[in-house]
Amino acid sequence: MARKGATLMSDRKAERQQKVDRIIENLASSAEGREILKESLHRAGIAMMNVISRETFPVVTDPDRLARARRGIILDTETTGVDVTSDEIIELGMVEFTYDQDGILSIGKSFEALNEPLRKRIDAEVEGITGISNDMVAGHRIDPGEVSEFIGDASLIIAHHSNFDRKIVELNLPEVGFDTRPWGCSLDGVDWKARGKNSRSLEALALSEGYVFGSHRADADCMATLFVLNSMDSNGKTAFAEMRDSAATKSLFIIAEKSPFSRKDEIKNRDGYKWSSDGTEAYGHKAWHVEIPDTPEAVAEEAAFLRDIYGKDVSLPCYHVDYLTRHSARKPSQKELFRTREVAEIAAAADQYETDRRAQHTFEL
Repeated sequence: MARKGATLMSDRKAERQQKVDRIIENLASSAEGREILKESLHRAGIAMMNVISRETFPVVTDPDRLARARRGIILDTETTGVDVTSDEIIELGMVEFTYDQDGILSIGKSFEALNEPLRKRIDAEVEGITGISNDMVAGHRIDPGEVSEFIGDASLIIAHHSNFDRKIVELNLPEVGFDTRPWGCSLDGVDWKARGKNSRSLEALALSEGYVFGSHRADADCMATLFVLNSMDSNGKTAFAEMRDSAATKSLFIIAEKSPFSRKDEIKNRDGYKWSSDGTEAYGHKAWHVEIPDTPEAVAEEAAFLRDIYGKDVSLPCYHVDYLTRHSARKPSQKELFRTREVAEIAAAADQYETDRRAQHTFEL
């Protein structure tokens, strides 16, 4: 009798579970239902994550925006290591997309290629991170012609760490033409902290937007970058639009060579400064470096900071950079000097001009 009662309870439990499964299935079949399900789980302290996929990316159909559409490429590499001068690509992934000044409109076709390194084998650590083994890449080579054809007429190339990815594709695939294309960076080209993010890593950014993906493979990382760039801030501006604006802004790359060791913590803690231990990130200089907007306000502020750090006026190596040279290992065509004294004199002259203009304007009234 007890066994019969237990069986009956088990059947009822299975029936209730089937009903719950059907309710969840119905809710999950529509966007409105998913929001209801997500909110209900949230109240219970459970987060519902969305799996990143091509099919779930929102497509823009506004004809006015489509009329302004341009073509871009998201790119990601997996490599034998993190030294751009000696390591090699083991996988190249690219995804095409269309965009306008406000954001991403749609996702297009993909490109994936494995590559057997010639100078070094894939070690256990890299295989553990990427899942790519020496057996997987054996006999595979990236065809530069296929890469060039895929890039085609793209107006913009983006990577989540362009400071690495651009350098390594230009060095490993010099004939493709990566050096002739404008580049943007979803890591450095967006103020993620101002957007309330605690980390700039692709995994953390995706999680903060409620997405999960199979990371550390080139194709998955490309798709995740597109989803992350499609996120909006509190004012409705997409991360892509911010990154695009950042990429289009001309800037000054200043190298704080021979900076006082006693002031290193102040330099380290100042926004934007990075240390180049081997010179690869600072055009051959082993020094602190920073990239600032090429505007009078930013230049004057940086000159004041550097004058304080060095304790005197200094002349430091600098380069004008834009989206054609930014993140590349290639030096811009002309090396210049950032002279803090000249910046101060120019700023003073500009202030005096504005004072005189206002005085004259007041007199004429």
